[in-house]
Amino acid sequence: MGAVYDVNLQAKIQQGHKLALLDSLVSPMTESQIDYLNSKDLDMNKLEDVLAYYFALNHKDWVSIKDDEISVNADFNAIYLWEIVMMDAFEQMADHLEDNAKLYIHLDYDYDLLVIENGKVVYKH
Repeated sequence: MGAVYDVNLQAKIQQGHKLALLDSLVSPMTESQIDYLNSKDLDMNKLEDVLAYYFALNHKDWVSIKDDEISVNADFNAIYLWEIVMMDAFEQMADHLEDNAKLYIHLDYDYDLLVIENGKVVYKH
């Protein structure tokens, strides 16, 4: 059984942190996750691809990075636990994003809103 997700991530990468941000998302991955990335033609050395894995169900066209501004707008079906995966990934990213970065996850009849404030993730809802 799955859930319908509407995901919106808006964030600015801190100056000089792009590679560290990528590493914060890739280094905790298991071998099976890396194998999965490869099977979906996602490159673990490209931030856009790794963000697509976590926040856009592998759809690279739902992810944009321009001038260190990250924008993800995605709608997809996935297991209910995927909400936790996205929230954990956002927490791993926190040290590399500027304040006011936001992750909005609408899941069936509820939503989560996470915001970076003073370098920390704050759960607004």
